[in-house]
Amino acid sequence: MGWAKYMEDNLEIINDRLSQMAEGRNTYPATQATIKMTVCIAPLVVAEKTVQAKREEKYIICKDCGRVFSFPVRDQLFYEKMGWEPPKRCKACREHRKIRHLMCPAY
Repeated sequence: MGWAKYMEDNLEIINDRLSQMAEGRNTYPATQATIKMTVCIAPLVVAEKTVQAKREEKYIICKDCGRVFSFPVRDQLFYEKMGWEPPKRCKACREHRKIRHLMCPAY
């Protein structure tokens, strides 16, 4: 299968997923964070304590190939600690992009 056919198939998949999302028929698991609040009432003092949001594995659609890849909690914590944004590309596309950049830096 040639590169053009591969890109054509991926564009078809991406367009299909975007139309599903626009129609509200998203078939991918939704991630939800829950925040619980507890209130301690003392005389004339109201204190609020927030419990850290429960984290779940996220599923992200790759910007290049359109595949769904997982973003585990461990990686989420690492990215947050380093101050990075979540990845937009799957591991294979990141590696491909890295190699392509090494071969031709101007690309």
